[in-house]
Amino acid sequence: MNPIPDPSRRGFIQAAASLLAAGSLPTVGAASAGPRQYFVGQAGVWPVENPAGWALARRADLPELERARDGLATLDPADHDSITHLVLRRCPLSLVKVDGAMVTAQQWTRPGKVDLRPFLKAHALARPDVAITIVYRKKGITEHRSGNEFLYGSPIPQGFPVEAFARKRLNCFMVEVDDNDPAPFTGSGFGWPGVPDDSIPWRALKSVWRNAPQSACPNCDGPTLIRNFGYRQVSFFGFAGALVHSCFRCGTEEKTIAGDHISWMTRHLEIAHRPVDRLVFGARRPWKTIG
Repeated sequence: MNPIPDPSRRGFIQAAASLLAAGSLPTVGAASAGPRQYFVGQAGVWPVENPAGWALARRADLPELERARDGLATLDPADHDSITHLVLRRCPLSLVKVDGAMVTAQQWTRPGKVDLRPFLKAHALARPDVAITIVYRKKGITEHRSGNEFLYGSPIPQGFPVEAFARKRLNCFMVEVDDNDPAPFTGSGFGWPGVPDDSIPWRALKSVWRNAPQSACPNCDGPTLIRNFGYRQVSFFGFAGALVHSCFRCGTEEKTIAGDHISWMTRHLEIAHRPVDRLVFGARRPWKTIG
């Protein structure tokens, strides 16, 4: 997730307030009407009216068409299907047709050479009401999916207490009587006094929210918050640090790996709110790595 320029509370307050007032997640505006076609690549998007004619016209100057250049020179300009077939087989491109809330994407094989998520985000098509059909031309396979399957990350867990987290985030500069209670849906690999093993107390999350920079959601560009952090045992000898950023606006979250968890905790977790133990094979062991 990318940092957003203003780490103050304003953006988060606006998102949380609208969520709490409406009682539901806001929706993205519908895509404009009228069928349109695009060649979509990793480095660009090209609107096209005639895919075959576009490929023939751009074959000499467009790097994305380099691998099909010689083959295109031998094809009949009227044979549109053969030209499209060659471009999809040889080039890192996908042919996408958008008709309202219906999208058809032609790719050569699965997995495709092109990540469609940036295109779908830019055109407000990563929504549950958008029907997406993907045609894999190599084997003639057709796949039907919904737009929200192309969101980055994963959905916020079912039953996640969004309102509780939003209110605690808004009150992160205040001391509340329940600040040592365990925050639900947390698992850290650490232990705090008076807090169940593995859970993170609200006071520790508040400390992180006060000190860590906010990040922008890769789906809606709204503010996120860190709902979980930790350094958990993942194998007999292995431990891994991770952060979970949740977006209340679009209901998704992303898990990122904290390369240096000790440095991260030192920077963003105030001394009074740092854990005193870590969990090893389910048992508490003194945690003295950070002071």
